[in-house]
Amino acid sequence: MEMKENWTTSNNLTRLPKIDLSTFTEAYEEWRNFFDIFNSLIHFNTSLTDIQRFHYLKSALKGEAIQVISSIEISEANYADAWSRLQERYDNERITQRIQTHIKAIFDLRQKKKT
Repeated sequence: MEMKENWTTSNNLTRLPKIDLSTFTEAYEEWRNFFDIFNSLIHFNTSLTDIQRFHYLKSALKGEAIQVISSIEISEANYADAWSRLQERYDNERITQRIQTHIKAIFDLRQKKKT
């Protein structure tokens, strides 16, 4: 029993490598990856306030994506609205499916040309 407690204690002290928050521009095919990482690192992080989450969100967006929320004032109350607008814009399964279908078709064409 004592050995197990020591292992657990020392295991909790293990320092994991830093996970960088990726940047999201506007590419629909990158949205799901960004969404999952942002949710796990920022959105569901209970040690952060909504204004901190909003700052992380704005710092992770570039290009067209930042324009989606650029008119929203950074405040505690506005984070949920900003995150919701991005989801409404980019979390569209139909568009993502079309993009994936087109990418697959391009790769299939390349394979046919090689043979």
